[in-house]
Amino acid sequence: MIDQRAKDLSLLLILLTGWEEERRNGAPGEKIFRAWKGYSYEIMDSLQKDKLIYQPMKAKSLILTEDGRKRAEELRGRLMRA
Repeated sequence: MIDQRAKDLSLLLILLTGWEEERRNGAPGEKIFRAWKGYSYEIMDSLQKDKLIYQPMKAKSLILTEDGRKRAEELRGRLMRA
């Protein structure tokens, strides 16, 4: 079983280390948020199952979904208070 804290911290790191770019096959101006894959496969698979990220096949980066971005922003606000 995957520790929820590890999933939350991985999701937060995805947000903090990722970037926004224009979707290649989308409408002009449509943006997506990407990050490099570099986390535990087990955690990444669990985050994808929860629909917080999408891992395109054969890609070295992942896509943070809207739900994933909302959750990561919530975590950032809660965990990174100054």
